[in-house]
Amino acid sequence: MAEQTRIHGLLKLCIETCNAALDSISDDQLKTDDNSDPQQSLTVVHKDLISLLSFIYVSTTKLALVLNPSSPTYPAAVTPINDLAKHISALSHCVRLFSPIEHGATITQEAVNLVTNVVAAVKVLLQTFLETGHSAAREYMMKTGTVHDMIEGVRSSNGLSKDNLSAVRKKWHEDGGPLDDGARELRELIDNAGDASEDYGWKELGLEPDAPFSEQEADRASKIHMILRLTALLHRKVYTDLLKTSPENPPPSHLVLDKLPSLSRALVSAADEVIAASHPPQDPSMLRLDLNVYKGVLKDIEDTVHLFFSKDSVEVLIEGLSLHDGELGKKKKISKLKWFDGCFEQIEKGFRTAEASISESEA
Repeated sequence: MAEQTRIHGLLKLCIETCNAALDSISDDQLKTDDNSDPQQSLTVVHKDLISLLSFIYVSTTKLALVLNPSSPTYPAAVTPINDLAKHISALSHCVRLFSPIEHGATITQEAVNLVTNVVAAVKVLLQTFLETGHSAAREYMMKTGTVHDMIEGVRSSNGLSKDNLSAVRKKWHEDGGPLDDGARELRELIDNAGDASEDYGWKELGLEPDAPFSEQEADRASKIHMILRLTALLHRKVYTDLLKTSPENPPPSHLVLDKLPSLSRALVSAADEVIAASHPPQDPSMLRLDLNVYKGVLKDIEDTVHLFFSKDSVEVLIEGLSLHDGELGKKKKISKLKWFDGCFEQIEKGFRTAEASISESEA
């Protein structure tokens, strides 16, 4: 009984270590960036974090074996508990070495989120060991598996990004699907609007189907659908053409890269609002307001995209000058810039036609 009491005391101390670690890597602490060491390269910090997670994996495995509720071996639990507390403390220090300024805000936040999830899962596992009864006996292996799965996820090829560009690329890619889905949803709504005989089972559920489009509303929705399609294409091209590293296309500063994830999320949110406002019956004033918000986000993206291109590339494009054949890298860059400028121009035309349609209904 004395050994059990001792181990429970150590488990509680380890839980407090987890609490302290979670507090130290909170968002408020991250914003200060006071704990960052500019001498630590991202490669070193990344490697150290993965190593510490491996140590935690081993310690939780040992703990699960010696604290099996059906036959606990309390004396053997002292070392893995102490090791786990030590590794958790070291992990919280390591993740604070990720610097938003030196390494990039996106990968720093990714590392903080991953470590927070792991430490929280370890805390839940430790709390399970303090419980008694059949439920604890069933749950401790599940909780151990949760910790292991999280750590394996971080260590996998799709886990913690290798650098800030990869982290931004990952976040940007997450929003590509929702943009495509939104455009497809509006297209299906327009295509199905003409079939008034089909209620798609809404009445059986006691619900009324959407009101049918008027001819003017359907035309307006089609114009908005074109904007959504062009925007989804633009989003994909940023992913494939800009968010990659190549000799002729070095990544811009972290300050530029870190603008993109929030802009991508804002774009998805604005698109959702426009799609919702496009459902019949449409409120022209609300639709105009949502389109203006959508246009504003796209303008911010356009400004950020231009930051990927060097000043000399922009000047050459504006002046219409030709480059020597040997300057292939610059030619490729200018070609990309022309594509993006052309796409933004087409999107702007789409906005003008949609806004003109709204104005006609308000006249």
